[in-house]
Amino acid sequence: MNRINLLIISFLFGFTIIVNAQFQGFDEVPDSLILKSHHSLYTLFYNSYNQLEESNIYATAFLKKAYINKDTLNLANGYYMITYHTTEDNLVFNDSLLKYSAFLPKRESSSFAWYAYQGMGGYYAKKRDFKKAFDNHIKALNAAKQVNDSSLQNISTTNLALLKERVGKYQEALIDFRYNYQYELEKFNNTTIEDTVSLKSFLNSMCLIANSYRLNKKYDSAQYFNNKVFNYKNHSVADRYIGLAGVNSAEVEFDLGNYNSTIDSINNILPILLKQNNIPNIAVAYYLRGMSHTINDKKTAIDDLILMDSIFSLNKDLQPSLRSGYLYLIDYYKKRSNIQKQLYYVEQLLKFDSIVYNYSMYVSEGVFHDERKDLLSTQISLKTEINKASAYTKIIISISCFIVILLILEIFRRTKLNKKRIIEYQYKFDELLKTSSEKRKSEKIKNNKTKDIEISESLVQEIVLKLKIFEAKKGFLDKKISANKLAKELNTNANYLGQIIKHKYQENFRQYINNMRIEYILKILRQDPKMIKYSIQAIANEAGFNHTEPFSKAFKTRTGYYPSDFIIKIKEEKVMKIVS
Repeated sequence: MNRINLLIISFLFGFTIIVNAQFQGFDEVPDSLILKSHHSLYTLFYNSYNQLEESNIYATAFLKKAYINKDTLNLANGYYMITYHTTEDNLVFNDSLLKYSAFLPKRESSSFAWYAYQGMGGYYAKKRDFKKAFDNHIKALNAAKQVNDSSLQNISTTNLALLKERVGKYQEALIDFRYNYQYELEKFNNTTIEDTVSLKSFLNSMCLIANSYRLNKKYDSAQYFNNKVFNYKNHSVADRYIGLAGVNSAEVEFDLGNYNSTIDSINNILPILLKQNNIPNIAVAYYLRGMSHTINDKKTAIDDLILMDSIFSLNKDLQPSLRSGYLYLIDYYKKRSNIQKQLYYVEQLLKFDSIVYNYSMYVSEGVFHDERKDLLSTQISLKTEINKASAYTKIIISISCFIVILLILEIFRRTKLNKKRIIEYQYKFDELLKTSSEKRKSEKIKNNKTKDIEISESLVQEIVLKLKIFEAKKGFLDKKISANKLAKELNTNANYLGQIIKHKYQENFRQYINNMRIEYILKILRQDPKMIKYSIQAIANEAGFNHTEPFSKAFKTRTGYYPSDFIIKIKEEKVMKIVS
């Protein structure tokens, strides 16, 4: 955002007017702001101009104070502040700015008039109402000439050049861009490289004239100015302009048919554009790279042109010259008989034309009308084909839905049957374990004679807690686990660990580990009937045993059956259809 150059007029102006109407937002202005001076209110406005609502409050307070004081000069200043943000709501106040500035001396009146016309010209340009934009920028230029302000004349001339370029009047635009370049060059030569404001204006003027030379097919001149911009690549404020010159340089290569050079240029400049979030030129970059790839790499070409379209979908604006990207997309999908995609890009091109292309002068009105007529005809034909295909598709979908419903019912039936079989399997599983569990429990009660250990209760509790964590993490599945290894992990010694396990679980270390493993594998076997189809060795490995013999012994100790006998007992109950 450029610094606001609010006009400060030092002389006293005695003319006052009687105000009969009040500004709509006056009621929202706190009395505390009215008590502040105009200078203080302007300072608050300037410091918050990036926040639209906040800055408007200060501008409104400034204007209300001027109304109360019947201060014509500050009424004009206030309306200038209100219209600084050229939103649709604020645009109506340009008339008031012009009205009150008319009561001021000629120089001050023309200066305020320039701000009003400049703001309206910019607003209408964004709305693509180029006729109104032209009218207002011409009025702004005349106002600048009346005050003989070269800076304001330069701004208005450049804005007019941009409008001329936008509607295809390239030769006229080039004359204005030359004026802008000469003005900025002279100003830059009278400053130092540390003057970043002058440097940015100078770099911008070179980017503008380079692009204008390209559009006028003066490619050597275009590249001359692009290279001049590149000379400033190491300067801290030059990134944006390096990006602009890079895109323009790639466009020159593209226009000359040097497609590999175009691709290389875009690959180098695209990261800079993405970093700057320079959306319009990112779209141009994808277009240039995509169209350059159409010769040898159609997939990459399509990917880039789709990205170009995605930017149009978001911003509803592209440069008119990018239209051929849509024509290529339409033809590409037509050749592949992809009617849906073809229709989508036909409709996108119709939107593009209605928003962008019909504002330019790239083609005559008759040619444009004929092309649009052809597009609309194609759109209707494609929709007819899609509707025919849609009727056939509906029949296929209906049949498919019927088949899917049958499949769902069959899956439901099988799921219900399998659930019943799993319940039966788990019931038998639990019954097989029940007798041996009760026997083991009674034996454990008989042998539950623990001796007091000479270890502090706090240490016992600490080790027991760490054992629970060890169990939760299934550390017992580690085939290399030993008393010494676990004791080291628990920050104790094997003797203490063995005593605590004996005290807590009435088991020695090996019994404790094996029991954890067997409980784990029993849980797995109960939850997943398919596990009993595995070999004993595979089940032993799953439980953390290196060999089947210690696994089988531990399994029998826990269940009363060897693993092989246990599996046979389960199978005898005729619940194995579930795993077949």
